Amino acid sequence: MRKLIAAVVAAGTLVGLAGCAQMNREQHAACTVEDKDRAIDSEGAPSYRVYTDCGVFTIADNLFEGQFNSADTYSDLEIGATYELETIGWRNGFLSLFPNIVEAKAVAQ
Repeated sequence: MRKLIAAVVAAGTLVGLAGCAQMNREQHAACTVEDKDRAIDSEGAPSYRVYTDCGVFTIADNLFEGQFNSADTYSDLEIGATYELETIGWRNGFLSLFPNIVEAKAVAQ
């Protein structure tokens, strides 16, 4: 019985996290990349930030989006270029959270 309860709680947690990953999906049109940087967090994982005239974003792998190419996406973005961005997540200054770029398409200028 305890195993069943643990399985139900684990499944509920996974579904809840998947739902949160889909929340606050936004489209940002014509965002020009002003700067970008890469840092290593305290656990040794890379952290990619992109600074645009539309705001500050992060690029991170996302299990629920099937996104495992954050380094490639980061390297493809060029400073001075303009993109249509699709993001998920919220900006939270207290927790230092930024919306995550899940897709970037170059805009012809």
